[in-house]
Amino acid sequence: MNDRCDARVFADWHSYQCSRKGIHHENGKKYCGTHLPSRVVARQEKKRKKWDKEWDAKKAVWAQEKKDQKWGEIGPKLLKVCKSALDEHERFDEGSSDLAKELRTIIDKAEVI
Repeated sequence: MNDRCDARVFADWHSYQCSRKGIHHENGKKYCGTHLPSRVVARQEKKRKKWDKEWDAKKAVWAQEKKDQKWGEIGPKLLKVCKSALDEHERFDEGSSDLAKELRTIIDKAEVI
């Protein structure tokens, strides 16, 4: 009687029957601990969750890099437009408002960076 695991192992261009003892029974077949279908599925699910977590982290980094790149392109233009608008506002308005003063402080700090 054959007590070997019923799983097929694939190597290069051929396959062969697993040489380990089939001590577990599932789906009417004998399997070793490595090839037991329920354990194989559990291992694959664990790996998939790990890969999904790593992939999500990479996607978050890429999204942040893309966002930073956009701000790197838009930021100087936006700063220039805001400064021009504030200069125009201050030219026509004798007493600058608190909001205008705060905006001027922010623009001055942003120009230093």
